[in-house]
Parts: sequence; C-alpha cells; structure tokens
Amino acid sequence: MKKFVFISFLSLLFFYSNAQNLLCMNESINNQNNINSSLNINAVPDDQEYKVLLEESFENGKGAFSCVNTKGPLLWRDSRCKFMKVTGFVGGVKYEDEAWLISPALNLAKVTNPVELTFQHAGQLSGGKNSDLTLWISVDCVEDDIANATWKQLKIPVYMNNDNWIFVSSGVISLNDYLGKNNVRFAFKYNSTEKACATWQIRNVKVLEILEEY
Repeated sequence: MKKFVFISFLSLLFFYSNAQNLLCMNESINNQNNINSSLNINAVPDDQEYKVLLEESFENGKGAFSCVNTKGPLLWRDSRCKFMKVTGFVGGVKYEDEAWLISPALNLAKVTNPVELTFQHAGQLSGGKNSDLTLWISVDCVEDDIANATWKQLKIPVYMNNDNWIFVSSGVISLNDYLGKNNVRFAFKYNSTEKACATWQIRNVKVLEILEEY
C-alpha cells in the first residue's frame, strides 16, 4: 500500500511538472509566430553607432529591476518562459492591483548624445491601455521608494493587439529630456480592477546612447 501511494505521488509530481512545461511551451510556441522579427525588433539601424546604457532580457529573472506593489497582492514575477509578467486575474478571480517594475538608476549626468528606450511586450488588453499598462519616469526615486518620488508618464508608441501573445516592439521612447540627470529610473506600472484585468509581459529592455549617424 505504501509503495502504491509513493508511486502515485511520483506520478502526480511528474504530471504537474510536465503540465507546467507544456504551459510554458505553448506560450513560447505562440511567441514563435514572430520570432524572426522579434530577434531584431529593438535593433538600432545599421547606420548608427551606439553605447548600451542598460540591457535586460529577463531571461534569468528580474535582474537589477525592483518589484513593488502599492495596491493589491500581485507582483510582477519572472516567467519560466523568460520574461517578466503581471496579471490581476488569478484562479478565476479578478483583483484590484497596482504593481510596479522599476529599473535600476541610470546616470545620464555626462551624456549629451540622444538616449533611447525600447522594449518588447505582449499580453492581452483589458480596460484602458493608457491607464492600465503604462510607463513612468523619475529623477528623485530612491531605490524602490516610489511613494515619495515624483513620476511623469511616458508615452508608449506601440501596444500589442491581443493577438495570440505575440511580442511587439514598443517603438522608440526618447529620454533626451533627462540628459544631465544622475538618478533616472523608469517603471512599468500595471493597474487592474475587479472588473478589468489585463495581462502584461515584458522582455528585452534596452537603453541606448546614440553616438553617431552616418
């Protein structure tokens, strides 16, 4: 009897592990629909030289980014599919939530060339994209103390289209207004309610200093 229970436990453990792998595999297969374009979707044109100021793929976790909640129980978390993900819809329940994914500080004090931020994102929209899935920037945030910092919203040029979890480029977001500053942090801010819960996935975040155009 004990041997049977032990075998049953191992079978259940094997099934759960494989179910998780299949879930990740299915999500990854969907993302393969545009894998060729995704590989270079944030690439700088060949006629530009640049310096990488920040680069985070999230393939191995959150890196130097911070995860903070100001409302609700749900944080940004790293996915086995190698991106950061947040959703307010868990276990069939919609939660009111506000979750921040905050970059490490950028020192642009001595930078005079143009600086560009890009990233890739996927997911499903629900509610207002410009109010629920947003990008913010601050020059006075100390580590992850977002409540006592001043934040300004940045426009995300391109959002995903609810099309099978395909990653798309955010488009180029200029950080030129923050040249000369030494404590520049940007943050992905997620908001959900008990009526509208989106899912947001982020990967391949890059901040580049554009050095020269030919």
